[in-house]
Amino acid sequence: MPLITCPDCGREVSDAAPACPHCGRPFQPTPSTPPAAPKPIAGIVVACVLGVLTLVWTYTRPPSAPPMDEARGLSNAVHGLGSGLLLIGALMSLGGHRWGNTVVRATSFLMIALVGLLILV
Repeated sequence: MPLITCPDCGREVSDAAPACPHCGRPFQPTPSTPPAAPKPIAGIVVACVLGVLTLVWTYTRPPSAPPMDEARGLSNAVHGLGSGLLLIGALMSLGGHRWGNTVVRATSFLMIALVGLLILV
């Protein structure tokens, strides 16, 4: 244990002591590492549920009329890719990976932009 100097009496004291044994001056506890923040489990669950529901909705819809086949195929591809990325990001976040939340956020913004583009086209 390292020794520190008491500011009041000037004697050396163990750094683990709560107070100076010579003069009684209390020492401030050394700051420890802060506790880890809780993981946003609700966001992870919502992302997983939305990803699964979108995948189910995408692949169980009945086929469309012939003129809409190309647009429907593109829409299905965008939804399938986005849902897969949402699930991957949610599972990464659940596993404690530092990029999990970033993947979910980026995928969400990308999906909004792509769906908006598909609506305009």
